[in-house]
Amino acid sequence: MAVEGGDKEVKRLRKVWKKLKKSGDASKDEVKRARRAYKDAKKMAASVERSHSPPSPLGGDKAESPVAANAASELPVPPEPVQKKKGRGRMSKAERKALKKASGRGRKRKAPANADAIRLAKESARAAATEASKKQKRVAAKPKPISRKAQMIVNSLKSGKSRGTISDRLNPAHRNFDSELKSKWASFTNRERSAISVADLEAIEKREAAVAAISYPFNPDPDDHCESPVQAYEHLAPILQQIADSIGKKPSDLRIYDPYYCAGACVRHLGSLGFTNVYNRCEDFYARIAAGDVPDHDVVVTNPPYSADHVPRLLKWARENGKPFFLLMPNHFLQKDYYNAANMLYLYPAKRYAYWTPKGLRGIDRVQRQHAGSGGYRTSPFISFWYVYPQPALTTGEVMKSWHTSRRELKNQGQDISVCTLCKLEKIPPHVMPLENY
Repeated sequence: MAVEGGDKEVKRLRKVWKKLKKSGDASKDEVKRARRAYKDAKKMAASVERSHSPPSPLGGDKAESPVAANAASELPVPPEPVQKKKGRGRMSKAERKALKKASGRGRKRKAPANADAIRLAKESARAAATEASKKQKRVAAKPKPISRKAQMIVNSLKSGKSRGTISDRLNPAHRNFDSELKSKWASFTNRERSAISVADLEAIEKREAAVAAISYPFNPDPDDHCESPVQAYEHLAPILQQIADSIGKKPSDLRIYDPYYCAGACVRHLGSLGFTNVYNRCEDFYARIAAGDVPDHDVVVTNPPYSADHVPRLLKWARENGKPFFLLMPNHFLQKDYYNAANMLYLYPAKRYAYWTPKGLRGIDRVQRQHAGSGGYRTSPFISFWYVYPQPALTTGEVMKSWHTSRRELKNQGQDISVCTLCKLEKIPPHVMPLENY
């Protein structure tokens, strides 16, 4: 029985040694002591076995030693095996550091590791890892700086000074195409492109919210909700510049009055061309005429509503107002009985003007949703052009002379002068004139 008990003890000590060796949590000294205890017990078991066995033909009976009995009591208590983390099967760096500190591993270890210390170390390591993860998320949540060029684009979108959306500016076929932005777009990081896209979307939503918040002091016809394109103002700008020069003002000081309010696009478009002193408010124009408090102005520039009697009322007031006026209207008004062609000029484009209905101002069934952009929904139902009345600031002859002079200069510079034409009524080409049976 003593021999059998000795074998069991040897096996147990061997398992302890192997377990400490494989666990990686015990120090080298602990592994060495366990191995030494196993070897001593193995020798003692062999000695006891020889003492209880028949005499060897070669002799050599050996007496039992008390070392085996005391071997187990001298061994250190093996630590509880540490379970590996799920997932990759590895502990994090923070967990290993905390575990090493709590278990006493290292050159200055004072006491062997035990199960409680390991458990506390693991809990501390997990807490440290969780806190580190939270800190990392907080740092990642903070907006990181972007390049100066990308920030300038974001600022222009947020301020509303950007001409067109980002998709417009990146589209080579669009009139607002920005070749510089297109060339640099690929060099932006994903974070910068994302910041620009977010600012672009916010600008669109801001414009739509502003339109939705408009409260008109009159009952507008939904079909009248059309804002003029910036191209029309670009074509008119040279004549407005000539008017400003004739009265000794800078373009920024020229007082422009647009009595019909839609969503305020004319202020943005004229402002982008240097004419920043524009009065266009959401108010009842006819009520101001009746009260006699029309805002002070130097010229009238407007795209009036075409429904009801708006155009004849506007023409009557404009003639009596005594100021130059520029009206953007369809060609068929030339045939109306109330129209007076005296001292009028006409500025027509080579390509028909397209107007924009801001989103939310007209029923979805009354717009062309396939033609949508930053200005809303595009529409071009009529051939339209500017009805130009420059008096009393300038005569029609002075305007025509200045126009042809500037056209020659632009032509000599190699610029395209066919985008628009200024002429008298009899010079309007047939394809621009209204149909006879309109």
